[in-house]
Amino acid sequence: MKRNALIILVLALVLRSPIVLADSPLTSTPFYTAYMDIPQVKAATEAEALNKESIAFLSGSHPIDQKMALINALSWGKMEYVNAYRDYLAGKHKLPLAFFDSVLVYRGETPETYPGTELLSQDELICLAYLQAMGNYFEPLKAHYLAWQAFNRGPTRTHAIIYGLIIAQYNLDRDWCYVYNVMVQVRDEPLITVNDMRQEALDIIFDYINLYSSECNTEEPVMEEDHTFDLIQAPPQYESWGERQLISNKKEYVDLSVVEILDPEYLEEIDGTRVRVIIMNKGTVNSYPTLAQLKDIDLSAKTAKAEGLKGDQLRIASELEYIATDPNADDEYFESYCVIPSVGPGKKYVLDFLIYGHWIYDPNCEIKVILDLENVIEETNEKNNSLIFVAGG
Repeated sequence: MKRNALIILVLALVLRSPIVLADSPLTSTPFYTAYMDIPQVKAATEAEALNKESIAFLSGSHPIDQKMALINALSWGKMEYVNAYRDYLAGKHKLPLAFFDSVLVYRGETPETYPGTELLSQDELICLAYLQAMGNYFEPLKAHYLAWQAFNRGPTRTHAIIYGLIIAQYNLDRDWCYVYNVMVQVRDEPLITVNDMRQEALDIIFDYINLYSSECNTEEPVMEEDHTFDLIQAPPQYESWGERQLISNKKEYVDLSVVEILDPEYLEEIDGTRVRVIIMNKGTVNSYPTLAQLKDIDLSAKTAKAEGLKGDQLRIASELEYIATDPNADDEYFESYCVIPSVGPGKKYVLDFLIYGHWIYDPNCEIKVILDLENVIEETNEKNNSLIFVAGG
C-alpha cells in the first residue's frame, strides 16, 4: 500500500504552468558512461540499430541497471529501436502487434493490467518503456503504462529511477521544481531497499536534475486534486455489471462491431473536435456496458497495409510515415473515451468522442477506435472491435 501511495504522489506532480527547456531529463542524463566496462554497453554507443546481440543482452539475466545503461547508450529519437524490441517480444510471447498499440499509451494514473501484459517480465516491461520514452521523448506518457506495471512488481532503485525520469520528462514543460522533486523522491524512497544502480550513474543523473532545485521555494507544494493530462482524457466511470460477459452457448453471444467512423467535426463550444462512431451488436443477446477509446495513432506504410488500409487511406498513411518514426514531427497525441451502454442484438448505437481544445487534423488525421477496451465481453469475433480512420486535411 505504501508503494502505491508513492506512485500516486509522483503522478500528482504533473500539471503546472508551462515552461520550455532545450535539455530534458531523458536526453541529458548519459549515465551509460558509468557502465563502459560492460562490453555490450560500450558497443551500443556506436550501434545504429538494436541488433540481435543487444536484444540478447536485454533478454538475458544481466542486472537491470546494465540493461538500462545499454538503452541509454543507444541515445534518443530512434523509434526503430522500439519497433525492433517490440517485434522480438511479439514473437517470443506470441502477442499481436496490436497489443503494443494498447500498452504503449497512457492508461490512467493507476492503470489496471491490460490482458497480455502479465506475459512480459518486469525487465521486459521497463526495457520497452525506456526504449519508447527515449525513442519519442516528446510524448513520454506513451511509456507510462509499462513503467508503472514494472514499478508495481517490486521496484529496485533502477526501476524507480527510470520511472521517475519518464514522469520528470512529462513535467518538463510544466514546472521545473517538480522535475527535481520527482527524481529526489524516487532516489530517496526508503521502501525501495534494492539499490542496484551504480553511484556514479546516479551522480551523472543528478548533476543534471539538481539544476532544477533552484526553482523550488521553501513552501510545501500544493497538490492538485483534479489531475488531467492535456489531451489525454481520463476514462469515465460507468455502471459495471460486476462480472465478465461470457458466451454461454453458440446461440447466445455478443459481437460488438465498429460500423463506421464519421468525418470529424469542429465544435466551437469546446474549441475542439467531435468524432461520431456508429457501432452495432451483431450478436444474439444484449451486450454488457463497457468502454470505448478513440486515440491518435502514427501509422507506418507497413502497419497501414497490415491493418488492411487501401486506396486513399493507404496513400495518406504512407505520406505521413515520417510522423511514425520522427519524434520531432509536430503531431500532438490525444485520447478520448466514452461508455458503450447495453446494446440489444442487431441494434446500432452512436458513440460521441470529444477532444477538447484541439482540432485533430494537423494537417491530416489518423485515429483508431477500440471497443470493449477493458475486455469485459467475450465475443465470437474480436477482430471487428477496432477500426482505423485516415483522412487528409
